Amino acid sequence: MRVLGLSAEPPPHRLRSRLADAALVWLLAWTLAGCGGPGSHSAPAGTDHTSNAAAPVELAPDGLRAVTVYFANPDGQRLIPVTRYVPPDSGLARGALLGLLAGPSAEDGAGLGSAAPAGTRLIGIVVRDSVATVDLSRAFESGAGSAAVRMRLAQLTYTLTRLKGVRVVRLWLEGKPLSVFSAEGLDISGGLRRSDFHDLAPFDDDPPVVLTQPVPGSTVRGPLVVRGTANVFEAQVGLRVRRPDGEVLVATWTTATCGTGCRGTFDKTLALPDSARGDLVVEAFEPSAKDGSDLHRVKAAIHRAP
Repeated sequence: MRVLGLSAEPPPHRLRSRLADAALVWLLAWTLAGCGGPGSHSAPAGTDHTSNAAAPVELAPDGLRAVTVYFANPDGQRLIPVTRYVPPDSGLARGALLGLLAGPSAEDGAGLGSAAPAGTRLIGIVVRDSVATVDLSRAFESGAGSAAVRMRLAQLTYTLTRLKGVRVVRLWLEGKPLSVFSAEGLDISGGLRRSDFHDLAPFDDDPPVVLTQPVPGSTVRGPLVVRGTANVFEAQVGLRVRRPDGEVLVATWTTATCGTGCRGTFDKTLALPDSARGDLVVEAFEPSAKDGSDLHRVKAAIHRAP
């Protein structure tokens, strides 16, 4: 990626051939516009075709599926992955992008930010032959500052290339392919790859604590099995089960199979009191070595049946 002068002509697309370029333009226009021209947007927004991506494994029967989206750390110098859950019948690429555009939540931890402008809309996405072509609203190009613009593109690129089979991202804005992005004049004519943002790469491609079971929104019976992965100090993982009003029913901890620089798995069965029924919240976190506070806390709201 290089910065061009604002007066420079946009560089030509570097695709394999003019025929391949024309085919891609036709495919995206047809998909997004319901067989109309590139300027038509009569098709539902957020079309998701994943012809080359293997179907992901569902976390639980009829449960949600996990995707990873990337935000910026507090000083805006590095990407931080967080987990989002999407319904089992939705496209993962579309779900991941919607999670990215929604921005970080309070549950993701303090200080996380996003360089994606508020109000950006997802118009459509096509995944084909290892390339994700995404069409966003013009708001995604608003604002200035080369650092913020690169972080914005890095978030988009890392989020989409985390999906199986996706290696390159091509960006469209409101039905038109881009070769130069924003007033900063960033050359994106060759597509976007993770290698374009090696200086912003996360230390780990997964969040520090990932909760894979129970799945948010699921119904459980009997003892509660808590599973996940973690890359935390001395592999210590705190576990907590509470009611939505904050009443703690179980507070314990477990040890992942690896930690402090490597990712391990954890698996623990929690015996809940008979009174622990109805809506519950399961939390997993890294206990702070400094003051014991919760770090990188993740949670799953579940329902426990008799």
